[in-house]
Amino acid sequence: GVGDLRCSTQRMCLLPEGTELLMEEGKEYPLLRCRNVYMLPGVPHFMRQQLSHLGRVLGCRQPFVTHRVGFSVDETTLADSIARTAVEFTATSVGCYPYYEEFPDRGARTIVVIEGRSQDEVDGCCAALLRRTPKTSVLFSEP
Repeated sequence: GVGDLRCSTQRMCLLPEGTELLMEEGKEYPLLRCRNVYMLPGVPHFMRQQLSHLGRVLGCRQPFVTHRVGFSVDETTLADSIARTAVEFTATSVGCYPYYEEFPDRGARTIVVIEGRSQDEVDGCCAALLRRTPKTSVLFSEP
């Protein structure tokens, strides 16, 4: 009944004692901290919003630089190009994620995310990846 729904909903809101709400103006979801553990939203879109906030909370001096490239092909088609690019650019992190719903208007089936501390390294890594992949499969390339 209705009582069960309220109970279930309340259980989703349970947090460890001492948890702090670190709300940033203009953000839709909070960053939560319990002692030295930070809790981020599970939805990728909201988590990305909180990463810069977390960097400021932790006092990071040099923020991460991120670039995303959307492809119309499956990640298996890109695997070799991604692996070779990641080996060449060790100062960056290269991740590959299948997407089917986040970018429906652009038709992306795979998103490659390149992260690093240096804009030059991230730009170089992105350029190398784009040279190794079919140009017709690139749907977008954005910071």
